[in-house]
Amino acid sequence: MCFDKLIERLDRFEADPGLIHTKDGAVELLCADCDFYKDSDKDLECGAFKLLRLLLDKKALTLKQISDAVRQ
Repeated sequence: MCFDKLIERLDRFEADPGLIHTKDGAVELLCADCDFYKDSDKDLECGAFKLLRLLLDKKALTLKQISDAVRQ
C-alpha cells in the first residue's frame, strides 16, 4: 500500500500538530489512502483507525513517527 495522499498532507499537519488530534483531521490524514474508505455522511470507523487514534491520543505514536515511517 502506498500513502501518497498522506505524504501530500503531512506538511500541513506538521505545521499544525493539533490537527491530527481532531476527528476530521485524523480521518483526512489517516483514511484517505485506504482502499475501503468512502467519503460519506456515515460515521463509520474501522478498527485500525480506532487503534491509531488511541495511540496518537495517548502519545504512544506521534505524527513525526508516522511521517518518518511513510517517507522511508
